[in-house]
Amino acid sequence: MSHCQFIQVDDLDKTFESLRAAGTEILQEPVDQPYGVRDAAVRDPSGNHLRLSQPLAAQAEVRVPANPTRRSTGNDMVAEREHRLRHS
Repeated sequence: MSHCQFIQVDDLDKTFESLRAAGTEILQEPVDQPYGVRDAAVRDPSGNHLRLSQPLAAQAEVRVPANPTRRSTGNDMVAEREHRLRHS
């Protein structure tokens, strides 16, 4: 069984090129998303789907979770960003 992991990195393009050079299976080239991140996707040797992301410089902000014991998922961040766009 494979899983999808969301990983935030400091330099998406550098990390992505390192993974490509190592022969990692590419699922999505790096792209700027409308919800404020640059992201890409790869598959690791165990078959896990890895989503790599980096906040876009203009959109970067400090995020403090309302509940520090609960980790935010990529879907939570997307929903939050879409909500802010609709209500701004």
